[in-house]
Amino acid sequence: MKLSEAAAQLGCHIETLRLRVRRGELPARRGPHGTYYIANSVLVGLAPPLRPGRRELDLDLLEWTWDGLAQRAEDLGAGDHELELIDRIRWQPELSPELHRLLTVQRLRLAGVSSGQIAGLVGVSDRQVRRLSRRRLVDALEDAGERLRRRAQVAELTRARRLVRELERRLEEAGLASHRRRRRRGDWGTPPGGRVRAFRVWKIDAEMARHLRAVGVSDEQMEAIRLVGIGADEVNALLLAGLRQGPGD
Repeated sequence: MKLSEAAAQLGCHIETLRLRVRRGELPARRGPHGTYYIANSVLVGLAPPLRPGRRELDLDLLEWTWDGLAQRAEDLGAGDHELELIDRIRWQPELSPELHRLLTVQRLRLAGVSSGQIAGLVGVSDRQVRRLSRRRLVDALEDAGERLRRRAQVAELTRARRLVRELERRLEEAGLASHRRRRRRGDWGTPPGGRVRAFRVWKIDAEMARHLRAVGVSDEQMEAIRLVGIGADEVNALLLAGLRQGPGD
């Protein structure tokens, strides 16, 4: 009989039986259109899944649902990035607590856990569990992945600006006076109302990099310059210092 018919007789979700088949716990064969079938003799000896509400739920025994969720996402068309994200969130839930909550709800639903019990475990209402259960899994992964990418970009820019500010501060303390202009929209590095560097440089070629290293500018700092730029007067001062040291220094 079809797996859906067997699930109806046992009183469980069809996905519960599908996962048993994938784990090799339930012998089945696939029909021409991918439908699973099991023999009547197998169904006779198959115990109905215990209702989660009638027993204490052991989450450690449901770790397999992460693999089941990844398989479901792949079946729904998720790409490598989305599948990798499931694994990242599994081990680093702090990256996106919202996505971890959604994935937890959906993976526990695969195991037939009731909405009420999931609500108690996750700390949300039954209504919220039902809403998260209906959320399109692949869409949720794509949205969360985009948010994480934007967050990483912001963190990278913030770090790069910190490194460049430190370079510029050191040069100011050494007596460099750079050309300034009135602050405009999109400028950074100066409090509102202040004046910013008139010209910035982003490009650093191999020859420039050699001279910058000679005066102690690290590869990390040069990558920050390529990302957010540095004052033209500052980079010129650094290059001149590097040239004065000479190739043998």
